[in-house]
Amino acid sequence: MNIFKNLFMIGLTCGLLVFVTFIKSEVRALTKETQHVIKQQEKLEENIKVLEAEFAYLTNPARLAKISEKLNFKNIDFNSTKPQLVSLRYPN
Repeated sequence: MNIFKNLFMIGLTCGLLVFVTFIKSEVRALTKETQHVIKQQEKLEENIKVLEAEFAYLTNPARLAKISEKLNFKNIDFNSTKPQLVSLRYPN
């Protein structure tokens, strides 16, 4: 009976060793994937900052006014324009 108990304990120990090794490899894979996702997130956040800076530059009112003058665009006074009614009916 003592031999069966010892064999059972050896088998249980081997099984636990295999299980722990499997869990360890899974943790390594998930850690690597997490690091990859964090790097991607950092790159995307950097891209967002660059795009925000570009948008701020491109929509700068002084810059747009300068371009408008260069292209001879006329200023539109939106207060002087009258709204027009548009019929949405279709002809019969």
